[in-house]
Amino acid sequence: PARPIDATHRHAIFAALSATGASLLIGVLLASMAARRITRPLQRLAKHGHAGLSGPIPVQEIAMLHSALNQAAEQDTAARAQLAATAQEFQTLFDSSPIGMAFAQDPECRQVVQNAAMNRLVGLRDAPDGAQAQFLRAGAPLSPDQLPLQRAAARGETVLAEEFEVRVPGREPVFIIASAVPLHDAY
Repeated sequence: PARPIDATHRHAIFAALSATGASLLIGVLLASMAARRITRPLQRLAKHGHAGLSGPIPVQEIAMLHSALNQAAEQDTAARAQLAATAQEFQTLFDSSPIGMAFAQDPECRQVVQNAAMNRLVGLRDAPDGAQAQFLRAGAPLSPDQLPLQRAAARGETVLAEEFEVRVPGREPVFIIASAVPLHDAY
């Protein structure tokens, strides 16, 4: 008489194992579908950037990330346009200023950018070939490392309103007041 009970018991165990297996299979299938729903937009976002996603995005967090990337791209474009406009304004001011200005491109002042007013002050266009401008303070010649631009570029000193005499062969001496301020960059 235990056989019917054992058979029912085995049938119940088999049904429970089958239900458990089916539940696991359905769970893995649903998890796989959910993972694809999340990973596909993320893969497109990673591969193509914020422009890689179009249309509705089913995952709210990815949609928020997409929106934030779009906003950041718009802000970057606006900042670049503002920077370009500011650079153009500065270049116009630099080129047209009646005050002589020079910028050292390196600490040793091997590359110096000068505006037209500075070229007129210390330029050597009208001087004989090979002529060099001589800088004097109180009649004593200055070495290159004593000049304001070199001091600011090489040593980071701020030089405020120092008077110099500039002598260029073939021209009358010119007296100038020079200032120099170091401009520090990220390096």
